[in-house]
Amino acid sequence: MAMAMRGSRGYHYNWNIPPRHMKLTAQRCGLGSDIDRMMEELLERTDSVADTVQGMLPADFPQELARDVLTGLRTSAGRMKASME
Repeated sequence: MAMAMRGSRGYHYNWNIPPRHMKLTAQRCGLGSDIDRMMEELLERTDSVADTVQGMLPADFPQELARDVLTGLRTSAGRMKASME
């Protein structure tokens, strides 16, 4: 997910969305306090989901691409978890 921000040369994308922004958006969408539980569950499942995806990739899938994407996913989850503590 990315938030586009208008810059002097068009739109720039910010991939670091603070949890408080996600919570505010969730509240505006009617999720209320469920968002805390949902975010915690998402973070708890990230590693196992990444492992499952890795195992489902075809043998000829570029391993460097898979490694980079899944490492980025895990890194983002770690950052989110740290910012929620």
